[in-house]
Amino acid sequence: MHTIAIVGGGFSGASLATALLRNPPAQPTRIVLIERRAEIGRGVAYSTRAFPYVLNVPASGMSADPARPLEFVEFARTRRPDVAPGDFLPRALYGDYLIERLAAAEREATDHVELQRVHAEVTSVKRADDGGWRLGMSTGPNLAADIVVLAIGNPRPASIAVGRGLDRASDLWDEAGVVRGRHPVLIIGTALTMADMVTRLEAHSTREAPIHAISRHGFLPHPHSAAHGAPYAGDAGALLRAASTARALLRFVRSMTRDAVERGQDWHDVIAFMRPHVPSLWRALPRSERKRFLRHVRPYWDLHRHRLAPEIERAVTGLRESGLLHVRAARIKSLESWGDQIRATLVPRGGGAERKLVVDYVINCTGPDYRLRNSRDILVGQLLRERLVTPDPLDLGLMTGPSGEVLDAAGKAIPALYYVGPMLRADWWEATAVPELRVHLQRLAGTLAAA
Repeated sequence: MHTIAIVGGGFSGASLATALLRNPPAQPTRIVLIERRAEIGRGVAYSTRAFPYVLNVPASGMSADPARPLEFVEFARTRRPDVAPGDFLPRALYGDYLIERLAAAEREATDHVELQRVHAEVTSVKRADDGGWRLGMSTGPNLAADIVVLAIGNPRPASIAVGRGLDRASDLWDEAGVVRGRHPVLIIGTALTMADMVTRLEAHSTREAPIHAISRHGFLPHPHSAAHGAPYAGDAGALLRAASTARALLRFVRSMTRDAVERGQDWHDVIAFMRPHVPSLWRALPRSERKRFLRHVRPYWDLHRHRLAPEIERAVTGLRESGLLHVRAARIKSLESWGDQIRATLVPRGGGAERKLVVDYVINCTGPDYRLRNSRDILVGQLLRERLVTPDPLDLGLMTGPSGEVLDAAGKAIPALYYVGPMLRADWWEATAVPELRVHLQRLAGTLAAA
């Protein structure tokens, strides 16, 4: 029997297994879905938690099936009949949806394809003598597979170099690490992860002590617009032709935002118009221009592209207005133990006097660290040592081909080894959210079914 091993049972792994069950290869096939966490289908982001984290995308944009754009909305209405497409729903509910999709696909699958769930950590992937793959497991026997798909999700944030070990309560999803309201807190990072952490800190207890949030630019994410007017209709051809340099692309985007304002539209609609074209724009830029984009434009793109659920934005704004949340553009010069507390020395952006803060907790909300060489994951370390994965030269993920084929250092595809997940951003830039990932998943499912 043909065996496809999928390493990782979060959104990408579970959705790929679902797609293969619905449209399987012609030959008898066993799909082995391997996940180290207790629940297969949720991953880290969509697990059931004490705090009701909400999605940063409206329900209408979260279907895992490109052919059924309202599939998640329809599922949510089985739990809450009043759900509207524009609602920002709990992450745990989305996890329920992914689990039910997988279970339904398994029930309806043809006899020649089967799903096997394995709860274990994959510690190694090595070429077997017969030309297939041998997967080392943390528990149980090794697994033989003909094809391996790495469905590894977002890596952990980078350690804070100036204060290793002092970033206490650093895991956003660690429910045991609740910081009570009497404790002053320093958060490093001011993007979406910070907003989730701030709302959690506020909800768990009455906040008395301040929260300080810093980042290089001090930007706060914009909220999603409450208005739902006609989408911006730009010239896609002209946009794609403008992708010769980062400067030319930025100039063209600015002209579109002015055009949107003149039409009476929200200029953020330009970003929504660009979104499906971003992979083509990114792939058209030479590496030197990609580096220029990352150095000069990326913070502004992230600010306008990754937006907050309105209710989260209101909570963040309320804390700022009450004087309990202070957001600054600064960098950390040092972190040091100060009795039972931590003293941080901050250097403001643009110069000025250093500022000292004494806090009880430093929380790392800097976002995923895509530099593979920094990974603390056992499997990633083994894959790097065996040269089965190659870091992208710009440290955005790993090198892959058009259908997710893992590439070696020479740019050649490694037979029967694939990757799907957010580290595709190295080649596609936009590959971290459901609307983009579901396209990659469908493409890879088709490749595997035909292999």
